Amino acid sequence: MSPEERIDELVAVARKFSEFLDQENEMLGKGEARMSQEHIEQKDFLARTYEGYVKALPEYSEEMAKLDPEKRKTAIEAGDELKEKIAKNVIRLRARYEANMMLVDSYAKAVNEISADTGIYADTGEVMKGTTNGKKRPRSATLNQSL
Repeated sequence: MSPEERIDELVAVARKFSEFLDQENEMLGKGEARMSQEHIEQKDFLARTYEGYVKALPEYSEEMAKLDPEKRKTAIEAGDELKEKIAKNVIRLRARYEANMMLVDSYAKAVNEISADTGIYADTGEVMKGTTNGKKRPRSATLNQSL
């Protein structure tokens, strides 16, 4: 494969990955948090493909130096654009993760606050006074995907 073809493929992969991240960032911005396994696999494939092309560049540094400056400029611009979109994606994914963690923590706290203390129960179903140590123990809770 000629250096020109390598650069053309690198630019094509960078642009495809950029378009993919645009769509994902838009979904995240709208709060559409669900991502299918297929979506995740496609993102992984694009990232690995781009990484493979970038890692191979040093092997062809002499040939790349002889490339048309305009073609090199196009490749650099595509890479810079992709970096910006990746940075935006990281921010949005981190915000989504933190929001989910806050929700789970709030849920767990609520479960612990409303659960009864352990102790000896009377015939009435109430905990008999003096049979608990006054400490609430952590409770297990599960979440379904609708949350």
